[in-house]
Order: sequence, then structure tokens, then C-alpha cells
Amino acid sequence: LCLVLIVGILPVSVLADEPEVAEVNGTKCSTLDAAVDAASSGDTIKLLSSDTLTFSKLNGKSITFTGNGTITVRNQTKDGYQGDLTFDGEGVSFEWIGSDNGYWLQLAMGGSLTFTNGASGTFSFDSAEGTRCAIYSGDYRSLEINVTNGASLHIYGENTKGFDGQGIQLGKQPNTHINVTGG
Repeated sequence: LCLVLIVGILPVSVLADEPEVAEVNGTKCSTLDAAVDAASSGDTIKLLSSDTLTFSKLNGKSITFTGNGTITVRNQTKDGYQGDLTFDGEGVSFEWIGSDNGYWLQLAMGGSLTFTNGASGTFSFDSAEGTRCAIYSGDYRSLEINVTNGASLHIYGENTKGFDGQGIQLGKQPNTHINVTGG
């Protein structure tokens, strides 16, 4: 009886649950990077809250993001991504902020970049830090950018005066387009 009472009054440590940021294939993940690691190309990741993303984790996977939250990529450069990224729904926001490593672009990709059904995308950079271009397809990749059904895509460049560069630079490959439809 004494043993039961002693055990009964000892404090029990409870580990705090990690917040769930995203869900992929029925599995909830505590970070967006973990969700991308768990996803296969063609999967949908449902955002449960906002988090940062290490863009290189995508590793060429084609992914659709739905749900509610902001995906933030900060101070990264990705050259050579090949895949299809879709941001779907008014609760989904994607923001790529800065690239302070002196590289001239933020994202060079082939495939498609789609914002739809009210989703929003923002790229922002400071040319004083070296960046001159937010999205680049080059002459060796086809890229299709789609902004549809009430979605938006914004590109903001600071300190661009006197620097060559573009917000979006498309190459000469066939099927390289920017499509804006549906308000």
C-alpha cells in the first residue's frame, strides 16, 4: 500500500507534443522539411500551420501544397530544380525571401509553378546583395508559370536601379509560358 501511494504521488513528466505543421499520406509531421522528406513525387502535402522550407529538400519532387499556412524559403538559392510545384487554395501562401549569398538568382527551374484557387506567391530580393532575378528558366529548360482562379504571384526587387536583371527570365525553349487566368 505504501509503495502504491509513493508511486501515485511522484511527478509524472509529460513530453510536450511537437506542433503538427503538415500532413502527407495521413502522417502528420512536425516540420515542413519532414513532410517533404516523407512525400513522393506527385503527393499532396496539407499545411496545418506555417513553417520554413529548405528548398533543396524537394530534390526534384513534384508536390501540391494545400491547407492553411505560409511556406517560407529564406536566404536560399536553388539552381536546377526540375518538377511541378502547385500551391492550391486561399489558405496557402508561398514566400521566398532574399538570397544573401551573392548568387544572381533565387530559383532556376524547369517544369511548372502553379498558384491556384486563391493561393499566393511572393518572391522578394535585394539586388545590393547580388540577386538580379527571382525565377529563371534559361535556354535549356521549359517552364510554365500558372496563376489561376483568384491566385496571385508577386515579385519585389529592392535596389535594382543600375543592375541588369528581371523578375522572371524565360528561355527560348518550347512550352515556356506564363498563364494568368480566372481573375
